Amino acid sequence: MKTEKTIFAILLFIFFSCSSLLAGEANLQKIYPVDSWEFEAVSHLYIEEGMPRPSSSGPWSGAELALMLSRLDTESLSYEQKKVYRNIYESLKEDSEISAERTYKLDLAADLTAEAYYHSNTDDFTEDQDWAYDYKARKPLLNLPFQSWATEKFYGYFEFTLRNGRFYPATKSSEGYFQPDFSTNLIFDDNFLNLDLTFPYRGFVSAGGDHWNLQFGRDDLRWGNGVTGNLMLNNHLDYHDFLKFTTFHDNFKFTTLAASFPHPSWGDLPFQSSQKDPAEGFQAFITHRLEFQLFDSLNIAVSEAMMFMGYTFDFRFLNPAMIYHDYYMRANSNSILGLDVDFPVTESLNGYASIVIDEFALPGEPTDSDNARPGAHGYIAGLRFAKTLPLGMLHLNLEGAYTDPYLYLRDAPATGDEYSPYPIDFIVERRQFTYDSKVMSDQNFLGYEYGGDAVVIDLQAGLSSFENWEITGELMYMLHGTHNLDTEWQEGSDAASAVSPTSESLDDPAKDAVEKTLLLEIAGSYNFLENASVFGQLNWISIQNINNVKANGDASDLQAALGLSYSF
Repeated sequence: MKTEKTIFAILLFIFFSCSSLLAGEANLQKIYPVDSWEFEAVSHLYIEEGMPRPSSSGPWSGAELALMLSRLDTESLSYEQKKVYRNIYESLKEDSEISAERTYKLDLAADLTAEAYYHSNTDDFTEDQDWAYDYKARKPLLNLPFQSWATEKFYGYFEFTLRNGRFYPATKSSEGYFQPDFSTNLIFDDNFLNLDLTFPYRGFVSAGGDHWNLQFGRDDLRWGNGVTGNLMLNNHLDYHDFLKFTTFHDNFKFTTLAASFPHPSWGDLPFQSSQKDPAEGFQAFITHRLEFQLFDSLNIAVSEAMMFMGYTFDFRFLNPAMIYHDYYMRANSNSILGLDVDFPVTESLNGYASIVIDEFALPGEPTDSDNARPGAHGYIAGLRFAKTLPLGMLHLNLEGAYTDPYLYLRDAPATGDEYSPYPIDFIVERRQFTYDSKVMSDQNFLGYEYGGDAVVIDLQAGLSSFENWEITGELMYMLHGTHNLDTEWQEGSDAASAVSPTSESLDDPAKDAVEKTLLLEIAGSYNFLENASVFGQLNWISIQNINNVKANGDASDLQAALGLSYSF
C-alpha cells in the first residue's frame, strides 16, 4: 500500500507540473449547476486549507471553477486532497476538450431512473410541501440532456424530461401524486397522460472567456452558503428564467442578473380553463452582486435587488451600476439588500453569515403609530467543518436562521388603477400545464424557502467519495409563526412590534399557535457500476399545531424514497 501511494504521489507531481486547463484548445463555458459535486469539492478543499470559501453565487462556468481550483496551493495538499483535486480537474478537462480541427462538439445522453415512495400518514401529509423528498427532489423517469460546445466561447444545454406532473389528476392540489401511501415515478396508471410538459427545467446558452460569462435561459440560482436555504436567491424553485452576466477574478467577482416571473394578475385565475386567459403586465427581479476578499481571510458579498412590477419596462433598470432603491418608485418596485460573509475560523473549520433587509425604519419614520411599518429582516449564521479522510470527504454543518414575520411581504401600491390590487412582494409563481389543458400555479417565496416568521436550527453531517458513494444525515427543528404566503402586509404598532415566531395573526383569527416541526433524515447513494447507481432517503417528520391552529393537534409521518438510475 505504501508503494502504491508513493507511485501515485509521483504521478500527481508530474500531473500538477505539466497540466493546465487552459493549455491547447478548450471550451470552459459549460455551466455547472448549483448542486454540482465539483463546486462542493472545491469548497471543501478551501475550508480544509483555512481559506474563505470561493464565490457562493451559482451556477458557475467551467472557467470560474478552473480559476477557483488554480488558487489552491497543490504542494500543501495531503495525499487524499490531491486525489480529490485531480478528480475535479479531470472532470473539468473532460467537459472542456475540443480540437483545433473540429471546433464544434455535441454530446447526447440518456438517464433512466425508477423511483418508489412510501409514507405512513395519508391523512395529514397529502401535498408536495408535506414531503421532505418533494417534487423538486424527485427525478424524472427519463432525462435526455443535450450539450453542445462551439469554438472556445459558446456552450448550450437543453434537457427533455418525461415525468409525472405535480398536479394530477388535474385538480387544484397535488394530492393525486403525494397522498397515496405508495407511489412511483413510473407513468403506468390511469393517469398516463398526466405528464409534466413544463420542460426544460434547464435550458440555456452560455458565452464567455477566461474571466467572464453570459448566461441566458432557464436554470437554478443560488446566492449564499446556507444549507437550509438562502435569503436573497435560493434553488428551491422549480427553475428561474434569467439573463446573467458575471466577471470573476482572483479576489473579485461582479454579477448582474434579471429574472422574469409571471405577473400576479395571472394568479387571479389559479386554475385556468384555457391557456388563452390573458395576464396583464409582468414581474421582474433585477439584482447585482459584488463579491470581494479582504486580508486573505474574509469574503464579503453585497447584493442589492428590486422586484419590479408593471406594464412597460424601461431599459435603464438594467443599469448594473445603479442603486435600485434610488429610483424612488414605490408604486412599481420593492427593494431589498443583502450581505454575506464567509471566513475561516481555523483549518478545516469555516464560519459564514448572511443578512437581508427588506424593510426598515429610517430616522424620523413612525415606529409606534398607526402608520408604522414593520421591519423585515432575515439572518443566517453557521459553522462548517470539512476533512478529507482516506475513506472520503467528511463534513459537519451547524446552522441557525431567523426571519422577521413580514419578511418578503408588502402592500399593494395605492395608485387607484387596475394594477393596484397586486402587492409588490417577493412571492413568485411557476406555471405547470396539466393533461386536460389547464394551467396550475405554484407559489413560493423567492428567497428563504420557509419565508418569514421562522426560527430554524439545523445540524447536518455527511461522508462522500463524490465519485462512488455518499451518506448524509440531518436533524432540523423549526418554529414557524402565523405569517405565510397568504398573509396580508400590515401597518401599525402591533405589526411593527411583532417578533418571530408569532402565535397570532392580525389578518387570520383562526391561527392561534406556533407550528413546530422536527425533521430527521438519513440518505445515501452508491454507484455500483460506472453508469448505474442506487439511492435512497428515509425521513421522520413530526409537526405540532398543524397550520398554526392548536385545535388541529399534532401529526407525524415516516417517509421513504428508493431509486435506481442508469445513464448511457
